[in-house]
Amino acid sequence: VTASVAGASSPVGQSFTWLPAQPVVEAVQPPTLPAEQGGQLLITLAGLQNSHVVQQVRIAGQLATGLQELSGQGTGKQVIRVLAPPGAPGTAPLEVRLQSGESAVLTDGFGYVAASPFVAALTPATGAQAGGTWTWLLGGGMGALKSVWIGEQKAQILHILGDGQALIATPPGQPGWAPLTAFFAGDQKRQLAKGFLYFDPSDVDLGTWGDPIAGCVNVHVVNKNKSKPIAGATVSIGDQPDKALQGKTDANGQVTLCCLPPVCCLESSCTSGLTGPVDVHASKTGFSAGSMVSVAVENVTIRLQEFPPQSDGDGNGGGSQDPVPPNAVLSGKVVGAPKYLQLPLGDCANTPASGGNCKPCQTDADCLLGATCQAMTSPTTTQLYASGTQSSTARYCAMPCKQDSECPAAFACRAVGSDLLSAQFRCAPRIGTEQTRCESASPSIFGGALPAGEGGIAKDDGSFVIPATPGDTAVVCRAGYVDAKTGQFVPLAMGLATKIFALPGETKSGLEVAINIALNRRLRVLLDRIPMGPDAKGLRQLTAGLDLGPDGYVPLGQANTYAQTDTLEFIRQPDFSALTEQLGDVTYALYGGLSNQWGGSPNSTSQSYGIDPRGFDHYAVLAPATDTPVESSGSMGSVYAGDARTDLSVAVGESGRIWYWTGGGFTQQASPTSANLRAVWLGPGGSGWIGGDNGTLLRRAPLGWQ
Repeated sequence: VTASVAGASSPVGQSFTWLPAQPVVEAVQPPTLPAEQGGQLLITLAGLQNSHVVQQVRIAGQLATGLQELSGQGTGKQVIRVLAPPGAPGTAPLEVRLQSGESAVLTDGFGYVAASPFVAALTPATGAQAGGTWTWLLGGGMGALKSVWIGEQKAQILHILGDGQALIATPPGQPGWAPLTAFFAGDQKRQLAKGFLYFDPSDVDLGTWGDPIAGCVNVHVVNKNKSKPIAGATVSIGDQPDKALQGKTDANGQVTLCCLPPVCCLESSCTSGLTGPVDVHASKTGFSAGSMVSVAVENVTIRLQEFPPQSDGDGNGGGSQDPVPPNAVLSGKVVGAPKYLQLPLGDCANTPASGGNCKPCQTDADCLLGATCQAMTSPTTTQLYASGTQSSTARYCAMPCKQDSECPAAFACRAVGSDLLSAQFRCAPRIGTEQTRCESASPSIFGGALPAGEGGIAKDDGSFVIPATPGDTAVVCRAGYVDAKTGQFVPLAMGLATKIFALPGETKSGLEVAINIALNRRLRVLLDRIPMGPDAKGLRQLTAGLDLGPDGYVPLGQANTYAQTDTLEFIRQPDFSALTEQLGDVTYALYGGLSNQWGGSPNSTSQSYGIDPRGFDHYAVLAPATDTPVESSGSMGSVYAGDARTDLSVAVGESGRIWYWTGGGFTQQASPTSANLRAVWLGPGGSGWIGGDNGTLLRRAPLGWQ
């Protein structure tokens, strides 16, 4: 091979080889045979070489008998005769095998025909109640097929493939089995008592579910706040306008979109139909647009936000409106708050010295008689959510005490020390004032609960009175403190009372909300495939909430940053292990993504609902030469690193936790530190090291980690 450019020629460096003609099936006579008995076939082959010898003929995998060579051997063409076996109605691939190992295949030039029409089955035999599922009707005599009925509704015949298959689109139906009736030429009728099974593709968790996509996707569009179906919404699959599938939702807010060859092709070869993952979009006038990206299963629910209706007035408030139903009133009592209200210590750096307390010092000699010079740390509470930024190495004077009355007004008598063994009661600065706030559930993870007012702040006896939107709702109470420095409310724990139903104007009393869920967790969320290039300078943000089903949502805050990262972190999240028993159906919901540099359009967002938080703190070990990981039986908190040798597997994480894998689960080990542990290395001979925050370094010794 030589290439010439601008008058100069040069060898390419590789040769080109002409291959001999490949054997092909040029013709088959007759093109069809009776399915029940088969018969003789004349097969014309082309592209043969002198060395080519026909060894056998197979039709739809079955061996044809009586092979005879009739003419043309060695001339490039050859006619052979075989006796075809009986077969199933429809197109049958024909394969001629040569002694050289080569084959000549004809995929659609021959077939069997049934002596009389019949129907065998639909495949798939199940589909969504909205109708529109593409399914193959299998049987015989399809060339004479006139119409197909499922139940009392007529199906659409899309394509007839040979004598044995017809592609149809199902009509709408009710969940359950429906009979199938097929009408053929000559007034012939064939039936299947259980022809097609309809189902409702809606999901109570408003997410995705079902088998992998195999030609069809069932889409359910609902109102984001009310979870009610949206009829007449436009649904499309795909992002290329010339290839996107589109349809309108029915009265149930549902539509089925399908694509199967040869009627529908999504790629040039047209060898496969609709498969996952796909992007599904929905929109309707008066609602926001919504998308679910990378959907891999056949059933998906999309939620759209309804916009407020336009007033029919003149803009001056003269329009008429339906009367708004009165709110319900919920009253009850908060219990259990003191157990979780172990407030962090205040910050001496931002608290004026008083009564010999909070004076900077180096030794006890710098303090008043009886006072000690020490770091102001608590052995029982975390400083994670404190407003102060005090250093653990800063030292201040602190007077001894037995009760709060012995301390100045801005101080409380608290245990101070690095651990319980060394702790002493000292006058420590108050971080704020204890408070518990209650409100009804919100209509979305973005908030929107009715303002609780003063009645939402629990009194000394724990009582509260709050308004609520009529219908299904819940009460969420958060116990914490009002920060003395900023005036902001900082929650430390929460409680939920769910499955409450209140009529308009009704007063629902006697409710009890137990504060039993510590807000002591961090939740890190990976934004999969979010843009990370040099031009991706927008705002990355996420909104989180607890999904209470029909009761509404509990907003859990927002996380946002302009930094180029694919991970965002939430603080003050619920203790996931506490969401059990009557709260076992509570799930996480997340919404967010990337917007432009000022936080507006254009933007790309994603949402995830139905996330089960009860598995967040469970980890697993995949042993060598095994296929199934073994999951930990209990909650482990955040795990940051792990290492393993043949005889030992170790995981380390937050608050100094060290875990050993014992074969059936993780067992927590004694730890000499409360610092977050970030790395672990296991060496030979039982050696090992663990590294953590603030320069923490632990060495493995015969008696444990030191």
